[in-house]
Amino acid sequence: MLGLFKRTKIKAWEIDLLRNTIRLLPLEYRHLEQQIDEGLFKGVLIGLSDLPGYVGFKYNPKILKKFDDKKDRLYTLTGIKVLDAKSKKYLPYTVYVSTGTITGYSITGAEKFIIDVNSIDVTEFKKKYPINVDYQKIEPLLTIKEKKAINPDDVYEVILDNKTYFHIKDLEDGDFIGMDFEKNIYEITHDPYEIKLMKCNLIEVF
Repeated sequence: MLGLFKRTKIKAWEIDLLRNTIRLLPLEYRHLEQQIDEGLFKGVLIGLSDLPGYVGFKYNPKILKKFDDKKDRLYTLTGIKVLDAKSKKYLPYTVYVSTGTITGYSITGAEKFIIDVNSIDVTEFKKKYPINVDYQKIEPLLTIKEKKAINPDDVYEVILDNKTYFHIKDLEDGDFIGMDFEKNIYEITHDPYEIKLMKCNLIEVF
């Protein structure tokens, strides 16, 4: 259970800590434990992120298909603390989730540690979404129903022919559905390059 070092094999304590943490969270997160039980994780990736203390998970691709949900937003489970048996201090523990699957975790506050997987504090637990500045630009234009249909993580600004569009949905081969500030909907393709006004509303796109 020593701190981070270059390796690819997942450790038993990492799985135990993740499972024990999820069991302390509200029932809405219990599906994440199912990913552990079904063997989604087959290894770890270290040193591939700028996030301090981040350890990413490698997946079993066959099992990933079962849990991967493109409509699910990126979020983090924060405010969790775990006991370092070496320093006798609680360290911040964050779990990262994207498209419905756990992507990794981070433990900060110490370079080397021995984690007590049964001493977990979730009293300040929070589910936190990243801020998407581009989505915030169009959010005031959207109805409640439209906000539920759009995944904010999919929204980004694109300037084409001196006009601003917002990517809202991927199509095949790099093409996408876009929207402007007047809530006009477009099919935007690159081969051939074309911006085609669609005769539909935002809800019909999804």
